[in-house]
Amino acid sequence: MNILLKITCIFFLLGSEIAYSDKITPKVKEIILIGDKNRTDIENFNWFKKNYAAYKTNQEALKALQKVSKNIKVTIIMGTWCHDSQRETPKAYRIFDDLDFEDDNVKLITVDHKPLRDKEVIKKYGLKNIPVFIFSKEGKELGRIIEKPTETFEKDMIKIINP
Repeated sequence: MNILLKITCIFFLLGSEIAYSDKITPKVKEIILIGDKNRTDIENFNWFKKNYAAYKTNQEALKALQKVSKNIKVTIIMGTWCHDSQRETPKAYRIFDDLDFEDDNVKLITVDHKPLRDKEVIKKYGLKNIPVFIFSKEGKELGRIIEKPTETFEKDMIKIINP
């Protein structure tokens, strides 16, 4: 019994050591990115290329956003394994590109599909679902888009940035 407990503890400790490194899941051989990343880390995924190319931004909403998007920072928390993240994150980057957003104004955090491995991120940002797009200005959070927009990404951004 003692040996079984020790073996279980060793596996638990080893599992927590790899929690913040990228990995390839053995079942489907998908790459799961974990931790602070940047756009170049995700833009070569097929889902990113496909959804980025397919998304057509609302030009009228972009005009309104260009007037109010100065000095806005965005924190994106997503999972490369998550369908909602794969759908919404490329849309967000398409909009940011059309707005000429500086890459430095977008922080990308990728999380594992096992929430216990990302306890610190979950607690810090108060996460329940992903993806989450957190909009802030001068260090103050203005609002969030959680999982998917209620209307369109652009319209939700306008409501958050310019209420």
